Amino acid sequence: MKREELDREENVERIKLFIEKEEQDPIIQKEIDKAAKNYQIPGFRKGKAPRGMIKKILGEERLKSIAAEEVLQKAVNEMVDERDTMLAPIVEELDIDDNGNAVAEIKLFNKPEVTLPDYKDIEVIKYLPSEEDVEKMVDERIEELRKENALLEPKEGKVEPGDSVRITYFVKNEEGRELYNQEPKDFEVMEDDPRHVINNTIGLEAGEEKSYEKTFDKEAGGNKKGRDLTYYYTVKVEEVYNRSLPGINDDFAKEVKDVEGETVEELKKNIRQKVLEAYEQTAENSINQQIINGLAENTDIAITDETLDRIRQNTIDEMKKEQSYEKELEEYDTEEDLLDEIEKGNFYKLKEMFSVEKVYKENDMTISEEDINEYIGNAAPSWGMSPEQAKGFVNKDNVMKSRIEELIKQKKVAEFLKDKVTIEEKEFDAEEKATEEDAEKIIEEVEKTAEEMENEEETD
Repeated sequence: MKREELDREENVERIKLFIEKEEQDPIIQKEIDKAAKNYQIPGFRKGKAPRGMIKKILGEERLKSIAAEEVLQKAVNEMVDERDTMLAPIVEELDIDDNGNAVAEIKLFNKPEVTLPDYKDIEVIKYLPSEEDVEKMVDERIEELRKENALLEPKEGKVEPGDSVRITYFVKNEEGRELYNQEPKDFEVMEDDPRHVINNTIGLEAGEEKSYEKTFDKEAGGNKKGRDLTYYYTVKVEEVYNRSLPGINDDFAKEVKDVEGETVEELKKNIRQKVLEAYEQTAENSINQQIINGLAENTDIAITDETLDRIRQNTIDEMKKEQSYEKELEEYDTEEDLLDEIEKGNFYKLKEMFSVEKVYKENDMTISEEDINEYIGNAAPSWGMSPEQAKGFVNKDNVMKSRIEELIKQKKVAEFLKDKVTIEEKEFDAEEKATEEDAEKIIEEVEKTAEEMENEEETD
């Protein structure tokens, strides 16, 4: 089969294929033979009808079309195998002449040429904790430990914010079917408690109960019924307790189980060390992400607008399939704004994917089974699973496993580039270096990391 390249624009090739009649004849004969076995024509035994008659019944033009398309599909598959494509090819034109020869024009969407930046041009900031931030987190952790080690004394009277309560409660749906039945459990009651079950205990005494209903809007998260849902709750207060927080002294330090320390000074020192370790881990995670972002943003990929349009349409089709497109549209002033955002997001993701892939391959990096198991083991607690359960879950979900491999690949690339990019150290300052909201997010991330580190130590 003869091929002729018509043109090439960035990642897109247009190729003309010339399919000769001789290449199609065996397929036409195969179709005739297959039909002859099944056709019952009057005057002939089954399978004995003349091939010419069978060919006439099937239709010569139809046979030519079937044969040309089969040869064409085989040729297209071969071209895809020879290249590194990113989208399905398009057959733009297929013409068959009177002699049975065919000509087809194919458009192939190859992966784009990738031009990586000078790694030194990737600028990364490593924020160092201020003494004020560290002290704040140490004090907050002390308060958490005091609450966790609060002394509970039975209380007569009504539930008030600051108390602890032991409650039972059950939930029924609109049909009266019981959906949940909570065994006796202790809770701390907070001011303006966001947990409606706990909030509804305020003003009750031990032995009293309260019934109420709550309607969840059809748009509420987790509501898959497509309509408003009403549930009926009954909560009973079993016991009411005064919460007495321990003083911050050496006896308190000895009672704390999560952090070693015989004195308050030792306790604070050990908490401080954990905070600093968590801050360092958070900073490392931030640096890795900044490196990947910088790599993607500074990489050039040679890709056509047509390719981006096809990818955008694929994204829209998937969103509509998942019934999320209309909901996303509500967040934008116009549909054009949403489409622009989808295209920008896709373009960045492509740059990220191809730049990471190029660094990964050029430096002969690999992902081992041990890498995957380590990732799963670290993630398992946040998934509410044991490492073995998490491993079994991932092995059954190829999409999840691919995503994990992608994240490991990004981490390996970021670690490889860490000593090649430009890293500037700055003391974290909420007013100068970030908004107050950003500052709170960073502090929350540090505290979350510290908790995870403590959980890992307890598991070990």
